This record gives sequence, C-alpha cells and structure tokens, in this order.
Amino acid sequence: MEDTRIEEIVCKVFEKAKHKCASHSKYALSKHISVETNLSSKTLERAYDRYINKRKKHGSPHPENVDILCGYLEFEDYQNYVESNPVDNQQTLDIPQEMGDSEGKKNTKGKHVLTISISIAFGMALLIGLAPKILSITTGNLSEKSCMTWAKTHFEKVDCGIKLYSDYGTPIVPYDAKMKENFKKVEVTGAYKFFTEENQKPLVWYYKTKSGEIEYYTAPGLHPINGETLRKITEYIIEKYVSIHNDIDGPFVDAEIIADSVSKTQTPKMKDTDNMEMVILIFDGNILDNKVIRHLGKTTFKSYSLISNPLTATQLEANKQQLLSGNLSDVNRLVPSNVEYVSVGSVEYTYREGIVSNKLFTCDMVLNFDVFLKSSGERINALSKSVVIHGAGFSKALAKQNAVEKVGDTVVVL
Repeated sequence: MEDTRIEEIVCKVFEKAKHKCASHSKYALSKHISVETNLSSKTLERAYDRYINKRKKHGSPHPENVDILCGYLEFEDYQNYVESNPVDNQQTLDIPQEMGDSEGKKNTKGKHVLTISISIAFGMALLIGLAPKILSITTGNLSEKSCMTWAKTHFEKVDCGIKLYSDYGTPIVPYDAKMKENFKKVEVTGAYKFFTEENQKPLVWYYKTKSGEIEYYTAPGLHPINGETLRKITEYIIEKYVSIHNDIDGPFVDAEIIADSVSKTQTPKMKDTDNMEMVILIFDGNILDNKVIRHLGKTTFKSYSLISNPLTATQLEANKQQLLSGNLSDVNRLVPSNVEYVSVGSVEYTYREGIVSNKLFTCDMVLNFDVFLKSSGERINALSKSVVIHGAGFSKALAKQNAVEKVGDTVVVL
C-alpha cells in the first residue's frame, strides 16, 4: 500500500466524520469513527497524528485497518478504493536536448524556469478566480446562518460570526442539515419505540452521566457537549432504567373507572365497618382469582372483616351465574350468618406486545364487582365498581402481577 494513498484515505475518513460530529477534535472524531468501524480510537488518533498533524513518529496503519477505513468510505476494501479513485498521471513539459551536454544543462535550467513560470501563472489565475468568493466571505457572508449549536435538546441554526461558543455555552459547529433534523435529546417511557419493527435496529442511543442519570438521543454519534460516544439502547438498559410507571397512555396508567358510581345520598346508611364481615368472590373463568381477592381485601375493603370463601369448588361452579347476576338466594344458606356483605365479580386479562422490541408486554385487566347486603340481596351501588387497570412487564406473568398490584388504587370506599 502506498503511504500517499493511505494518507488520502485517512483524510477523507476524518473529513466524513466531521459531518456527523458536533465536535471536530481529534479525540471526538476518533471516538465517532471507532463506534462506526470497531477500530480502536487510539489507532485512529495515531493515524490522525501521522497524516493530518504530520507527526511521523507513528507508523502506517495495518493493511487490515486500512481496508476497514475504506469500508467506512463505502468501498469494499483498499483495492476497491484504488480502482475507483485512479491517480491522475502528472504531465511534465519535456524540452528536446539537441545541443549536447552543456546545452542540455542549460535546457534543464530553462525547464525549471518554465515550470515555475507556469506555476505562478496558474496561481495568479486561481487567485483571480477565487477573489470574488474571498471578498464575499470577508464582507458579510459569515453572518449567514450556516452554522449550528446545541440548545439543550436539539441543534439550532445560528450565525457563524467569529464566536467559538453560542449563548447556550455550547460550541458553534458547521451546519449539518441531517444532524439538525435527526439528532435530538428525548424523554422516554416504556411505551417509547426503541427499535425498528423490521429488523430490531436501535432507534435510541444513550449516555450515562457521572451522577448515574441516563440521557436518551434519537441518533448515534457523540454527546453534543462533552464529545463522548453514545451507546446503542439495549433491553437491559430499558428494563433497568426506563420507567414504565409514568406513561400517560401506556402501561401503569391510573385505573379508569368506566362503570356506575352513584352519590353518597343513594348509599344505605351503614354502621362502623370495622365490625362488618364480608365475603369476596371474584371469578377468573370458573375459578376464584385469590390474588385479586387478597388485593381488594387489603385496599378497597380494608376496613371490613374478611371471611374466607365458604363455598366448595363444586358449589361455586354450580352457582356462578346466579352469583354474578346478583341472585344470592341459593347461596345465602351456605354463607355464615354473621356475614353482612357479599362481593361478587369477575376479572378478565388480555395482553398486548410489541411496545419495546416485542418483549415488553402490557396486561389489560378488566375487573367488575358488585357488593350486596346478604340479608336482603340489595346492591350497594357506591361500593360496586367496574374498572380497567393496565400493567406492564417483560413477561406476561410480570405484566399481570403489576396490574393486580394496582387493584384498589382508585377504587375507593364511599
């Protein structure tokens, strides 16, 4: 491999990285390229020093590393790069030497003079051609908004001017429309879309601060303030750090009361509930859901003295429909005489997946229950509820558990 071609490749690599990084320091650019190529950032820094800073104390990169750099430039390898970028043959002016050695020497000297003259002429022409653009830059184009700066959660387009830092205290960098559009700091919850649906590629990158706080960004690259490399989001980070309790429309939202509730004036006047005994029967299919029953006993009906289910499995199955319809006539004789209230209801669970890489499940729990006076069979409207509760977890069992644990959060004894 020719060192001049390697130098050309290295320069192009770092130039490309500048369009994707907020910071253009050697360290920041090397970190970014390291993330993209898996090359060591130290290897990249040495290449930067050798070919851009012209410090020859470092040797040439290993051929395999050069192939990887060519890959970053979207070529298959070094050979593919060379074939796609042929070197132009340098044209020289040869003056015939027809006058012997002495004349040949004179002609050689004349050749150098002619070359210098052509170079000067070319330089003058180039300067004249660029003069309007240089003049334009020095007379006001620097005030055009062709730069940008980080503004807390996004990049803002700003005047380039002559300042190094913006009013936000962040560096002013060359404008990059793609980065401005795509690179943002966001707040996430369990319902955020972290991965693509097609191939599960990350849509979020994160940075952990020294204080342990996690920041989330919508594109890869470097941290917009300190230049450190952002990392791809993982299931582990989501499960450990992402809150699944504060979604507005997703998991763990407050239970929504969707059925009847009536005013206190319609509720029969009752005695102190501390001495009242109650039986709770909540069906999940043909069996009782004891976990829901326990949670109702600890929350909604915590001021009542709860009596364990007195019915056998056969009796429950035989009387289920009557119980759910509010007909207690056939079971009154099976319930202890000291019981004053009977709560009967049902619970259904459905599951949704795909919120986070098809691995975070949401359990939608529909709970309906009525409370009756055992003696008369009268329905106590103020205590009878129908609620929907959402729970989330990284398995259906965990999602269900989290939903059940919310039972009673918004079901209040009136």
